[in-house]
Amino acid sequence: MDACEEDGHWIHIKEGKDWRTDLRSNTQLVPYNATALALAFALISHITMVFSRALILAALPLLAVAADLCCQSTGDASDSAIAALLASLGITDVTGLVGVGCSAITVIQVGSCESANTVTCTDNSHAGLVSLDCVPINV
Repeated sequence: MDACEEDGHWIHIKEGKDWRTDLRSNTQLVPYNATALALAFALISHITMVFSRALILAALPLLAVAADLCCQSTGDASDSAIAALLASLGITDVTGLVGVGCSAITVIQVGSCESANTVTCTDNSHAGLVSLDCVPINV
């Protein structure tokens, strides 16, 4: 068994691992394997990076599609008038807030739209007739 002093500890080389011994109390500390420790940190860093990228990629579609809109009216998808409009357009299985007759808010329009009808919607694919999955906003 080889031994050398480093930073107030004896490092004993035994079976390919470093064993540190505290010189003050002569007690053996945990096995010290620099390679295994470096690999563990690299693995943790990689996993963290993968999950953070996945979260960013999951949020991109929402950010790319959502738009601030001024609607002629807004209401719940279960309201009879809105449900009838959705049915006439062939849109089914809708829940939540729906905007009717919406257009994008421009710098000129800020302040001219009623606050009850300003929304951000993620489904604006119906030519401005209806916008789905809306959330009220303050402009």
